[in-house]
Amino acid sequence: MSRGVSEPNLDAEKKAAAEAAAELVADGMMVGLGTGSTVAHLLPAIAARDLSGLRCVATSVATEDRARELGIPVEDFDKLERLDIAIDGADQVAPDHWLVKGGGGELGEVALRPDTPPSPDDGVIADYHGEVHEPGELAARLAVMPGVVDHGLFPSGMVGAVLVGRGDAVERA
Repeated sequence: MSRGVSEPNLDAEKKAAAEAAAELVADGMMVGLGTGSTVAHLLPAIAARDLSGLRCVATSVATEDRARELGIPVEDFDKLERLDIAIDGADQVAPDHWLVKGGGGELGEVALRPDTPPSPDDGVIADYHGEVHEPGELAARLAVMPGVVDHGLFPSGMVGAVLVGRGDAVERA
């Protein structure tokens, strides 16, 4: 029951952040396109800008297919030597800009994602549901854990900008 306080519209906030991120893309850039609900808003925003000379790579077949449907060129990863920008959503952002993507990794309270296709290398995708107090420590533990191919913890050194949708506004952290 609502007590007069409106719930934030998470999808609208994702869309606002994605549209702001699309403004960071310029003609001729080499762009990495992530995967998920935020990127679903990013792709039409990039396509609407009618940029020329874009060279993009995608982290999933779904993103690649949708980008191509919208007229955004997508190439194989091995064709680009570097990226000018990579854009993706994140589930959590720590004050020091560590990002948690995909809800966690494979450790402790883990649940396989239902109805999720395998990863690009045919692995299963699972989410960690415990607390992450020290993301760097957890990332190091996951990196050496047998059976774990990768995780969704990204250090602040890999993050150039964080755009957060808050209501009708976008904050840059």
